[in-house]
Amino acid sequence: SPNAGIAVSPIHDLTLTLQQYLFWRASDRDSIYNKSSAVIRAAGTTHARYVGAETDLLATYNFTRHLQGYAGYSFFSSGGFIEKTGRDKNSNFFYAALQYTF
Repeated sequence: SPNAGIAVSPIHDLTLTLQQYLFWRASDRDSIYNKSSAVIRAAGTTHARYVGAETDLLATYNFTRHLQGYAGYSFFSSGGFIEKTGRDKNSNFFYAALQYTF
């Protein structure tokens, strides 16, 4: 899954990151798996290997030495394999969190 991105810090303690990921199956017999290795999208009969692309935009701010906050947006665009093996739908979501480090 090749990826590329850029990060800029327009002000002290703020970092803005734009990242692009591209996903392919390892072979045309490979399925898509979740973190526990369960099949979530079976290989099926298609030879399409392109799974899709994800674009992430992330803002990270260091409030203090111990407290960091971040918020982001992710967009996933379905590729040929997803389109040919069942319901396909692009997805997007927002997320945010605070992280305290001891």
